[in-house]
Amino acid sequence: KGGFGSFRTLDGKAAFKVKFNHSVKGQKFLGLKTLTLNNMVQDPSMLHEVLSYEAFRAAGVAAPRTGYAYVRVNGEDYGLYLNVETVDDVALPRWFEATNHLYEGAYGSDVRPGGAAAFEVDEGDEGDHKDLEALIAAANQETGDWSDGMAGVADLAQMVRMWAVERYVGQWDGYAGVEGELSPNNFYLHSDPAGVFSMLPWGTDQTWTNPFPFEGNAGLLFDRCLADASCATAYEGALIEVSEAIAELDLDARAAAISTLLSSWQGIDPRLEYDFDEIAA
Repeated sequence: KGGFGSFRTLDGKAAFKVKFNHSVKGQKFLGLKTLTLNNMVQDPSMLHEVLSYEAFRAAGVAAPRTGYAYVRVNGEDYGLYLNVETVDDVALPRWFEATNHLYEGAYGSDVRPGGAAAFEVDEGDEGDHKDLEALIAAANQETGDWSDGMAGVADLAQMVRMWAVERYVGQWDGYAGVEGELSPNNFYLHSDPAGVFSMLPWGTDQTWTNPFPFEGNAGLLFDRCLADASCATAYEGALIEVSEAIAELDLDARAAAISTLLSSWQGIDPRLEYDFDEIAA
């Protein structure tokens, strides 16, 4: 499994995607098509993704479930991994009644004119991008009320909650994170049969470390929202709701309990890249 900063070769703590249908088309294991096993090499605490996705779900944003796994490959210990629920047509029905497309956004892909080709089609017809093109056209309109123009192609109430959580947990490497050459990054766009889009998070291993303002340049949709009076008001309201929902989770206690659970497994992980002082910090 790749990753801009987390990629490791098989000699180190490689991350893995296990595709159960690689050799036999349509084959599943325990109902799953794919396992996503993250190596957590950019997160010494091994807590960031678990706590972040819990925050998203508490705010009503579709986000992967997580679990931990001790991984061996051909009998060789690779150590402690995070088993992140793969966003595919196995998981999507838990969140959405139906799916037209699931587009994966990474490394600067955004809904700018001509930007449809930068998205990877994870679910749906790979040759038909009319729903994404409609979103791009609406997002870049220069006349009329922006929110009104987006009403038929985007669930803005859902998206502002997504961005509010990203800003709250410090997901600088997501859609509403800091502006940069490789931003936005780590997000999914989901369209239903009516062509209405929602946004899902991904790649939250560097959250909870760098606080940043709740405003500032980011992805095009985020920027256009904050420049639109009604959307900006909805975003401000979402920030309040998100802060209250996350506070009720008592994530400090959750983090302490998980840390205790992980400590013995970290102790036998032969490919762990951090010592216990770094983990504790």
